[in-house]
Amino acid sequence: MLMDTFTGTTLQWFTGIPDGHITSFPQFSKLFIEQFPTNKVKPLKLYDLFNVKKKEGEELKDYLNRFCVIRVRLQTHDEEMMVAAFVQGMTTEPFSDSLIRNPTKTFSEVRERAIAHIEAKETILRKNGSSRSKQPKPKESN
Repeated sequence: MLMDTFTGTTLQWFTGIPDGHITSFPQFSKLFIEQFPTNKVKPLKLYDLFNVKKKEGEELKDYLNRFCVIRVRLQTHDEEMMVAAFVQGMTTEPFSDSLIRNPTKTFSEVRERAIAHIEAKETILRKNGSSRSKQPKPKESN
């Protein structure tokens, strides 16, 4: 039963509704949303992207993924604003500097450049890791 799932304020509100007042689920749903508007998920706006910031020590890949999750949920796609929000949310580093020196017009271009940057960095790390493992171990002194 639906009422068994209610607790606290929700239960008080529900039990205070006069018998016979609710005649359909759509009516109940409308009353519930009117009573508890803070529980309603607000649609994201373009300016919400400006709240997405790259955290100190966070990998570019993780920041890009977090940004894209919010970007997908937007109803509008103003490319210039998305690019500006992404760049503004970055910490100062070589990739963000490259976006400032060579700006892009679309977020797709930013994404492509970010992926290329991530892949290049991973390649360098792999090469450095494999070259270290091939170096001879230092001789132990007695």
